[in-house]
Amino acid sequence: VGGTDSVGTHPSHMGAGLVAANLDSDPAVSVLAVGTYSCYTTAGGDFYCWGTAAWFNGVQLAPERVPLSFKVSRVSCGLTHCCAVDAAGVVRCWGEGADGQLGAGLESCGPAEAAAVPGLGAVEDVVVGDCFSCAVASVGTPCWGCSAVV
Repeated sequence: VGGTDSVGTHPSHMGAGLVAANLDSDPAVSVLAVGTYSCYTTAGGDFYCWGTAAWFNGVQLAPERVPLSFKVSRVSCGLTHCCAVDAAGVVRCWGEGADGQLGAGLESCGPAEAAAVPGLGAVEDVVVGDCFSCAVASVGTPCWGCSAVV
């Protein structure tokens, strides 16, 4: 744990440190895996992640609820940032955003400080890459980040 080497090629290589996600009370409706971390969204709109990400505090072996101030409808994550759509169609992004991919003039923020991306109107979905983010919105498909060249 904490290293950058491979952790094995067989499920038994993880040993007792690998914890199963308990989804009995609030089932997962979507799952994503990006580089060194994985996440899922529950039917109730909570977002859980485990692994290692730039916006985590260390390594998470078991799924932990991401401390968002809103319920998630749709979400997409890249290597260093995530963007989510809430029930009202508002996009909020968090993580590292030196290329403008957070969309709210922030270079970095944690999940609890995720700010709404202005000027999008109602958003249906969001997708992110390494240094950009895009939304499927009532105003088209706006993108931001990577100097807005996407």
